[in-house]
Amino acid sequence: MELNTLFQLYAMRVHGEPQLDMASRASTWVDIFGRRAPGVSEVQLSTALDVISANLRAAYPTGNPDHGVDVQRYAPISRQAFGPALAVSAFLLVATGTLLLVACLNVGGMLLARAAGRGREMALRLALGARRLRLIRQLLTESAVLFVLGALGALLITVWVTRGLASYRLPIELPLVLDFAPDARVFVFCLSVALVAGMVFGLAPALQLSRTSLHATLKEEHGTGSARRARLRNAFVIAQVAGSAVLLIGAGLFTRGLARVNAIDIGFQPDGVRALDTELDAYGYDVPRAVGFYDELLDRASRLPGVESTALIDVPPLVLGGRETTYSVPGGGPVAEEEQPTTDLARVTPGYFATFRIPILEGRGFAASDREDAGAVAIVNETFARTNWPGESPLGRRIRLGELEDAEAEVVGVARDAKYRSIAEERRPMVYVAYRQHPTTEMVLLARVGRDAGAVSRALHQTVRDIDIGVHADANVPYRDLMKIALLPGRAGAVFFTLIGAVGLALASLGLYGVLAYMVAQRSREIGIRIALGAEPRRVCGLVLRQAARLAGTGLVLGLAAAVLVMRGLEGLLYGISPTDPIAFGGIAVLLMAVALGAALIPAVRAIRTDPVRVLQAE
Repeated sequence: MELNTLFQLYAMRVHGEPQLDMASRASTWVDIFGRRAPGVSEVQLSTALDVISANLRAAYPTGNPDHGVDVQRYAPISRQAFGPALAVSAFLLVATGTLLLVACLNVGGMLLARAAGRGREMALRLALGARRLRLIRQLLTESAVLFVLGALGALLITVWVTRGLASYRLPIELPLVLDFAPDARVFVFCLSVALVAGMVFGLAPALQLSRTSLHATLKEEHGTGSARRARLRNAFVIAQVAGSAVLLIGAGLFTRGLARVNAIDIGFQPDGVRALDTELDAYGYDVPRAVGFYDELLDRASRLPGVESTALIDVPPLVLGGRETTYSVPGGGPVAEEEQPTTDLARVTPGYFATFRIPILEGRGFAASDREDAGAVAIVNETFARTNWPGESPLGRRIRLGELEDAEAEVVGVARDAKYRSIAEERRPMVYVAYRQHPTTEMVLLARVGRDAGAVSRALHQTVRDIDIGVHADANVPYRDLMKIALLPGRAGAVFFTLIGAVGLALASLGLYGVLAYMVAQRSREIGIRIALGAEPRRVCGLVLRQAARLAGTGLVLGLAAAVLVMRGLEGLLYGISPTDPIAFGGIAVLLMAVALGAALIPAVRAIRTDPVRVLQAE
């Protein structure tokens, strides 16, 4: 079979790290791109490549593991990144969709109230021969125009907001530009959603008006649909309150989680530590030159005034990333490749645990003697030890690490558990290996500073320049600043939920106010008679407030139940706060009821001031 495929090797940096060794048949980091010939299916291509892979394994049995070939369709987002990207998109879609629903319900309630005032107009049109379908078409057109105008205003705000987001810079020196500029597809999608929403939420008022009773309406009596309209308006308000409750509870949980970040035990002490990042492969360094550079950098940095200890690590903890590898324990029995356990992995120098003040609970830390010519050693954390040797000492045990070409290492120590990828993560296994036994060209210098951090920062920068004037430090910041990257999802969630929650609350309050004001206007005759017969003002006021409490309370109960389901899906971003945190739920419930009763005060006062004489004269 002729594949007629042009392969392009994707390898921008092929020197430096052992796992990027072009000569190693165990490496799996290379991606091959190809275009399928017409008429060739993915199954045929996969089968042909499997044959090639099997022939290569037969020809080179040594150092050629049974990895196979995974054929995938090309996509802008890799399969590994697709899941997280989909989760973030779903989160944004649900939150903004909830706010859109609140806004649509608000406008729908307004259209229903407006429909009650247009009953006589519609009755006259019907009496003069207008067809009901034409009236419905007219009312839907009015609703659609209203929604589309609102969408155009939103697009103008979007352009302004996205310009502000594009100017945001990460808390470290990283040349990353966030492009949120909307394109034509966004405009088309927004206008389409607005048009559909206008049709959907304008349909109920249109149908209600088209069913107007000619006889009752022309005699200026209540139409037959007034009770149905009232129930529908009440349902709209309840849904608005429920949606606002979900958004506000999300804002409350995110805010409370961020407030207690500093109280979470992350397993190491970043305060007082500076991080200096250098990627030497970008400057043409190979591994031997990089080892010399980092040895000299460590030596000079450790002798700077104010520096207590120094260390190197290739993957620093809590910076929105990590390195994961498969591993195996010799003597543990065969395990299928797809079922192999995984662990986080980091290369560190002997001073790492002292610099971050991570206790070694058993055994020893790394020493200067752990070099290339010595036996390979590793330090595992508590979770790794407990997972693989429960109730036993891991010291002297051996492990194989897939990321290091299945290199075997002896466990010489157990370090305390720490957070590695996220502050909110559960305990996860971790393996540390000695940097000099597995050197690389990309390391981060950590320096614990006792005093005058500004002077140390300048001295570290100058030290890099003194070693090689052509090398530039990508970052030279306090480690707390570096950790702010890991907090970005939580901070973004808190700001996002707070903004749309506030807007949703305002819309729900307006909706509740409109319903109550309309109720007071519709019941003005009843209220006037009550006052004329001696009803006390507080009873009249209570009539309105009870209606507000009933609507808000129903919406609140539904919103709290929905919030429990939504927040469980976002538990990983709440930094130790329970998704059913009673303080957040209770506080938002009190806030919503207070705002609802506040919105009811104006209609309540208006009801108290009803003049019974004027109302009865109008009859």
